[in-house]
Amino acid sequence: MRKRYNYIAIAIVIIIITIIIVFLGYKNTTIPKKQSVSLSSLGNKTFRSTCKYADVEYTTSADAKTMNITIQYKDLTGVSAIHIHVNNNGMPGPILAWLGTTKEWQLGVAQNTPGSNSPCCYTQNPLCTLAAPEGTPNINNLSNSVMTFQFSNKNCNSGCPWIENGTLLDVHGFNFQKVIDCKLTSEKPGADMISNTPFILVNN
Repeated sequence: MRKRYNYIAIAIVIIIITIIIVFLGYKNTTIPKKQSVSLSSLGNKTFRSTCKYADVEYTTSADAKTMNITIQYKDLTGVSAIHIHVNNNGMPGPILAWLGTTKEWQLGVAQNTPGSNSPCCYTQNPLCTLAAPEGTPNINNLSNSVMTFQFSNKNCNSGCPWIENGTLLDVHGFNFQKVIDCKLTSEKPGADMISNTPFILVNN
């Protein structure tokens, strides 16, 4: 009987150790939460993010109010949009830079509350906040190419923290509700985020 209790005790200890190891491993692989810093300290800095779909680097101006972006696109099969977002505690906040879009993304509906977005989405519709601005390149023509962009905090509305909280590279797929001929398709509303990686400072 004593041996049986010893085996049970050993099994419990092994289970507890396994849980601790799994927890610590998960904790160390989550995206860092936002770490707000002053904008003035971010001038003339270079940040980089890489994922399956693209390698992106941006350098800030001396006053940190402008991002000069270089993106090396990879295979973009299955990609509907690529953006740089504010880092909102590891999740995407407002969009800071549009790096690629598709017709499907422009027709998409990312409503969190039923009816909060309206059909016939277009860039001038105030409820269509995720529609890419005019001039955003079409992803269908971007695989294995390089492009440069420049975005400033003038593109960021008054409620947007710009880059002070950190930035994320976000890539979206096609599994989201769309508006076609002013009618909603059957998919669920959302953004179908397939990649979410933080930008890391690469120079001081």
